[in-house]
Amino acid sequence: MFTGIVTHLGRIADRQAVGDGCRMAIAYPSDLKPPLALGDSISINGVCSTVVRRDSEHFWVDYLPETCKKTTVLDGAIGDPVNLEVALTPTTPLGGHIVSGHVDDTGTITAYTIDGDWHILRVRVDKAFAPFMIPKGSIAVDGIGLTLVDVSTTAFSCHIIPHTHRSTTLHHRQVGDRVNVEFDMMGKYLHRFFTLAQSN
Repeated sequence: MFTGIVTHLGRIADRQAVGDGCRMAIAYPSDLKPPLALGDSISINGVCSTVVRRDSEHFWVDYLPETCKKTTVLDGAIGDPVNLEVALTPTTPLGGHIVSGHVDDTGTITAYTIDGDWHILRVRVDKAFAPFMIPKGSIAVDGIGLTLVDVSTTAFSCHIIPHTHRSTTLHHRQVGDRVNVEFDMMGKYLHRFFTLAQSN
């Protein structure tokens, strides 16, 4: 589990095909805490990943074909920045949202504009996910826990504070970029529960 509060930026150092999946190396900053160990979970642009190898400057993760198809793990170029968040511990302050790192789908940035000190991010998504979007609800974009402002059946917008713009990959994002999207966990469970209840 994660909070959706991005704590560090890493960079894609290498990526190689492994069958229909891939193995990716991430260069990470020296102050990433706690120190990564084999088997640790870490969120990379919102994708829950498992450390399979590490040294003092890099760690490696493997992605199954399903993850490669449903997320943006194959999109980034070598050297591109990525959002990093280590998994929750029993003493982690829950200052953000509860995020599983199990990406639901990708969306496409249709606008990223400045309004005074704020940025406004607008993302287009598949209409199948409309039931999980409500104004003031939670969403994770590339692992960044955000609050929904305006929603429609095929898009949502979020207001971005300057700190989030500066401290995450958002300041590299452009219109047309794909992003990983994870919808509110409780909303998905409740929707599933009531859908099944109504069908019985």
